[in-house]
Amino acid sequence: MDCKAKGVPDDAWSTYFVWLTEHGCRFPHIQIATMKDGERALVAMKSFDGKDEILTVPRSLMITPKTVHDSELGALIAEREVELHSAQTLLALFVLNESGREDSFWQPFLKRLPTNYEHVPAYFDQNLLDELVGSFTHKPILHRQKILRREYATIREKLGDVYDWSFEQVRWAMTVVNTRCFSLPNAEGKDEPVVVPLADMINHGEPANAKWRAKEPGGDLEIRARGPLAAGRQIKISYGHKTKGRFFASYGFFDLNNDRWQAAISIAATKDDPCEAKKNAFLKRQQGPFFSLHFRRYEKLGRALKAQRCLLIDWNNTLEQRLVKAGKIVSQENERQVMLMTAKRCRDALAEFPHDLESDRRLLLDETRMAALEPHVHSIVQLRCSEKQVLHRVAAFAESIADLLEGSAEEVLEVLVKPDSVEAWPPALRRWFQSWSEDMVPVLFTESGARRMEAMDTRPMLGED
Repeated sequence: MDCKAKGVPDDAWSTYFVWLTEHGCRFPHIQIATMKDGERALVAMKSFDGKDEILTVPRSLMITPKTVHDSELGALIAEREVELHSAQTLLALFVLNESGREDSFWQPFLKRLPTNYEHVPAYFDQNLLDELVGSFTHKPILHRQKILRREYATIREKLGDVYDWSFEQVRWAMTVVNTRCFSLPNAEGKDEPVVVPLADMINHGEPANAKWRAKEPGGDLEIRARGPLAAGRQIKISYGHKTKGRFFASYGFFDLNNDRWQAAISIAATKDDPCEAKKNAFLKRQQGPFFSLHFRRYEKLGRALKAQRCLLIDWNNTLEQRLVKAGKIVSQENERQVMLMTAKRCRDALAEFPHDLESDRRLLLDETRMAALEPHVHSIVQLRCSEKQVLHRVAAFAESIADLLEGSAEEVLEVLVKPDSVEAWPPALRRWFQSWSEDMVPVLFTESGARRMEAMDTRPMLGED
């Protein structure tokens, strides 16, 4: 089997390669390399054509929920009715337990796992968490850390008399699984988390040059080239279409070439609204109260605008409620208020950050100051800088639209039909304007027509005194 470890001692990996091969893993012409940043990766040793097999891992070499259920540990968890937060915790406990058994079948794989995950937010101390204040990733990261502590408390309570695991050990095992598992269908066709040796070393990349799939439900994992792949190139798959923030919260990194910048604002009805409960129930169905905003994609902003419209209508007005639920604009004045409130929420979100956008930009350009910071802080500064740019962009867009809507329906229509005034806007904002205009124009025609009818009704009829 053509597989080598480049940049690491051969004897440290030979046992692992033999174990993989003997149990049916196929990985022709790839090698494990240590990259400049110290991370390990899989690299092509020869050129692959489109759809060529790169790696196949049999189901028998995967750690699955069934693997755990069939073990002594799984039997004890079932017997004691231990309620864990997710199936990933189940896999983590198995990884931890097998790591402590020298005679474990899984030892060749487990000995190759990283021992240090300090770059992952689950390990962040208070100083690093403070750097994230204001970021929409701050609360999810705190929530993940809370889940870790809660899971550990459950494990100590239910299994502590048998397994004397420390919090650090459990956190390590849960991070191993959270950062390395795949989601694959089991024999019943239901997706579940699965740890896949060797495949877990393939890094994320955009665009990916390889793709993965289960051959069949409950079957082998297969990784093939997406197109021509030259010898010497790192093999990369997609971890999913996540934003920078989601990548960072999950893995502690994000692709610098990823333009999926994202921020979030909170939208919820307040107690002084007589329809608070009904409106918040509607917002929850829209995945609120936190609504994400994207640097480029209008549909994210569109969802936030729909949520804001909900707050500004009389929920007992059946027509207005139907319009909001259908994602329609209610009226010119309602939409002007929607834009003003959206801009305010963005400005309020920006105020949550201890430093403004320009401060972060200056910091990123200051090589001396950046060199003095921890590597984790570099990523945090880049992340929060991108979030602030999203919030500034959305606020500026909403304020511009609010100003436009101060005019009469006829004046606004003239701008929407011949939008010369937005020609200087960035392409993404012009697309936003076009998408929003398509929803606004029918409302303006209706209101303009209604005003003309009212004017006609008030004009004296011929022959009247």
